[in-house]
Amino acid sequence: MAKRLKAYKNLPGVFRLTFWSFLLIVCVKKMNDERKASLNEKSETNQRYRVVFQPEGRQVWVEAGQTIAMAAQEAGIELLAPCGGQGKCGKCRVEIKQGHAEISASERGFFSEQELAHGYRLACQTQVHDNLVVYIPFQTRLFSQKILIDAQGQPVQIEPVVKKFYLEAPSPTLSDQRGDFELLVEGVGLKPSQIKVSLEHLRQLSEKLHQTHYSGTVVLYADELLDFETGNTSNQNFGIALDIGTTTIVGVLINLNNGEPLAVASRLNPQMSFGDDVISR
Repeated sequence: MAKRLKAYKNLPGVFRLTFWSFLLIVCVKKMNDERKASLNEKSETNQRYRVVFQPEGRQVWVEAGQTIAMAAQEAGIELLAPCGGQGKCGKCRVEIKQGHAEISASERGFFSEQELAHGYRLACQTQVHDNLVVYIPFQTRLFSQKILIDAQGQPVQIEPVVKKFYLEAPSPTLSDQRGDFELLVEGVGLKPSQIKVSLEHLRQLSEKLHQTHYSGTVVLYADELLDFETGNTSNQNFGIALDIGTTTIVGVLINLNNGEPLAVASRLNPQMSFGDDVISR
């Protein structure tokens, strides 16, 4: 080290100046390169790209780094994803028609080199870093299915927790000193000790009873007073039965007075696009 330092001191001044100038240029270049890389990274982070899905022609703008599967979801297109987007099932195959998309390691296990060169990718693995036109084949799409919504079964005697009773109670008199709550409860054949009522409902009860001249419908939830409705609404007592499965959701509107189903609605469980089972989701 001492010999090198001595040799450096023996160099003419012009050479020493050249040495330091060269060192300064190298340092400045390195700093500029790092700054450009940082700016490029920030620019990429804030960049948005357009993704057009064919054959519908739907298009969305997404942040750089989002997957094609995420973009499809934003466009309202549901794709098969039994593995929950982990790149293990290969069911979310799409074809890149325009734009550049990097090839992930997992995609090489599902496509040949020829298919990759043709633009085939997995929607859950391919990140968006360019404007893309993506074709979604029929096999990749999640379509509505015919769902069984009616079947013969054992007759069931319903016991609804919500019940309604029409009441025509006599107005209070000087000889009848019962309170409004007692009049209402005893009017439907119960005792005040059997029914719970919140302070809020109790405050509203007197006003409602006087407005309706003590005629209306008592609504009970088990042993709790829910409401006192104007007029006779005892035949308007409905409930909804829901069957939430991993693949389908079925809802039935039921008349709670006689158990008759009034309407049925069904659909695929929208969480199917995140995996076939609860664990994948």
